[in-house]
Amino acid sequence: MKRLGLVLVLAAIIATGTVFADIRFYNHHDGFAFGAQFSGNFATNEFGLGAALSLKLPGVPVFWAVDYAFSDLYYGIGLSGDFYFIDTPLLRTLGLYWYFGAGLGGFVWLYDRDTEDNYLRGAVTGRVPVGVCWHLLSLFEVYLQVVPQAGVLIHDGTEFFWDAPVNLGVRIWL
Repeated sequence: MKRLGLVLVLAAIIATGTVFADIRFYNHHDGFAFGAQFSGNFATNEFGLGAALSLKLPGVPVFWAVDYAFSDLYYGIGLSGDFYFIDTPLLRTLGLYWYFGAGLGGFVWLYDRDTEDNYLRGAVTGRVPVGVCWHLLSLFEVYLQVVPQAGVLIHDGTEFFWDAPVNLGVRIWL
């Protein structure tokens, strides 16, 4: 029984070493990429939808997005930038990768849809993108990510908030 336990521990160490030995910084192409993403926010009491343009500039290890979000109560625009700490293959032969990172975001909402809250709101957030991406050929990428974020909502006063939008997107690499 002790030998079986030792074998399992060694197998776990070898497997962990194999997974983390392949971690690369800036594993995505270092070229120029642009695309579109669609999002839904499921963590707050106000369900919202959104769309964004995504951008990756050559030599800059940040993935940018310019967002437009809307619901039955509001609409708004935002900007975010994410850096991937981990970007490593799940199935290299299929071009399937997973990533984990951190970033910052800012958003401005306008409340004007049949409510008494006709005013401007802003937010500054810290973000933690976690996702999977599939590189089809060398110039086309499809990704799915969840981005838990927490920040400060600024309006009449300030308040802490959090949410976790889910994004589905495509990028073209040039």
